[in-house]
Amino acid sequence: MSKFANGLVLLLLVCNAACSNPENRIIGRWAGSGQIKMPPTGNAEIDAEEAKSINLMSIDLDLKKDHSYIERIRKTTIEGTWSAGNHTVTLLPRSINGIDAAAVKRQMDEAAARHNLKMPDMPGMAGPEQLALSSDSKSLSVPTIGQTVILQRAEQ
Repeated sequence: MSKFANGLVLLLLVCNAACSNPENRIIGRWAGSGQIKMPPTGNAEIDAEEAKSINLMSIDLDLKKDHSYIERIRKTTIEGTWSAGNHTVTLLPRSINGIDAAAVKRQMDEAAARHNLKMPDMPGMAGPEQLALSSDSKSLSVPTIGQTVILQRAEQ
């Protein structure tokens, strides 16, 4: 085989390995929105106000090649790292609006305790958040409070 043919075969093998990497289907920008319903807090006044409101939530998620991510939910920006496996993407938050994620979670828990409120479990605030990747890799399901938001590939 000539050097050219050997080089071409090597190039095709490298390209095939890069193109077949399942993470390449995940990297990029995803977006979606949905309505959420907050669970009861234990405070009748707050719960009555919450029942009257419609909470629309939009999510913008950018999964980067270096395994970092930025997630924007309303006015909140969450940054961290991600991993993938078996049709699941796991987000591990590091900061929320520039503040250490564990510190934010502690502050929320302390405020809830001071006001005798029961805080809902909020995936992705201080611990791992599991997103389900569809079998065709065209959507990510994000568990939220009270429902699941479906993210679709967004324009780059």
